[in-house]
Amino acid sequence: MKKILCTLLSPLLCAHLCAAELFPDGQPDAYQQQSPLENPSTVGGYAIYPGQGDWRIASLALQKTGALGTAEALSLGTVALEQFGPGGEWLAGMWLAANLVNVSTNQYMTGSPCSGGHLIAVNKGRGRDDNCLTVDPDRAQIGGRTVPLMLVRISQAKSAGRLYKVALALNMELLGFPDARPEDWTAQAVQTSPQRKAVVEQLQQWAEALQDGSARAIDFSKPQDAFAKVPSYLTLMQVPANLADGTFPQAFQAAVLATRDKPGFKAIAYSRISPQNFRWQNRYGMGDQESADRQALESCESGRPASAPQCRLYDLGGGAKPAPQ
Repeated sequence: MKKILCTLLSPLLCAHLCAAELFPDGQPDAYQQQSPLENPSTVGGYAIYPGQGDWRIASLALQKTGALGTAEALSLGTVALEQFGPGGEWLAGMWLAANLVNVSTNQYMTGSPCSGGHLIAVNKGRGRDDNCLTVDPDRAQIGGRTVPLMLVRISQAKSAGRLYKVALALNMELLGFPDARPEDWTAQAVQTSPQRKAVVEQLQQWAEALQDGSARAIDFSKPQDAFAKVPSYLTLMQVPANLADGTFPQAFQAAVLATRDKPGFKAIAYSRISPQNFRWQNRYGMGDQESADRQALESCESGRPASAPQCRLYDLGGGAKPAPQ
């Protein structure tokens, strides 16, 4: 019934009335780990940044804050999400905490989220309102290996106990730095590298758009289009011109970059089903290039729709290889 109603409503009304609340009645909804996040979904009615559009749920939890004096305790919904590429590569993780109900208008959860040293720090807070963005390099063990990260943190706090905190971890391999070390990405070190400096400038511009979207999300009206002006984080990819010429969708670009960084001989084969709908398969860790090419093509062909063009190899050195005869 809900889906039928949504098809009859305007997009704006549908976003408000048909979004899936992850904490109905103030409790975590039932979920299965790594199940897809319904789009749109909300926490306490607040919108969630869609990222690349296919978040998977790692965890949902309820958190209670303490209360001092006449302050009221807050119930926070916390969500951990992950996104993966078509080849299973880990792209990003996001942790979100938001208040589930409002309390006294004069109650604030403000702090000093922008204090300390950071690669990027942007403080747009005013008075008792927090509105802070910080970005720092980091590392984490993911899938049994160490992954270099850029950690984007946003803290929004306003009256009535409104709280909206985001920690978004981006795989730096997508930014073109598979061997990134945190010490190479300090504010001082970045100034010595024009390439890293350009990446940080682009990252800050994108992250401030996410910060502004979070500020819109925490408004009393809880707009469901709060992140409409925030592009996918995949726009941050350092993609060669021949791959970013508009011919290939961003998801395929990410797959190419991920395949390039794999060990051994590697290959990726694709079929262009429509301008923005590609099928592809990759192979890596092969003993020779011929085997990598053959297995990538065979895997791509095995699931190719009959109406789609024959799979062809993408030249990981740049450009498309001739279609097989």
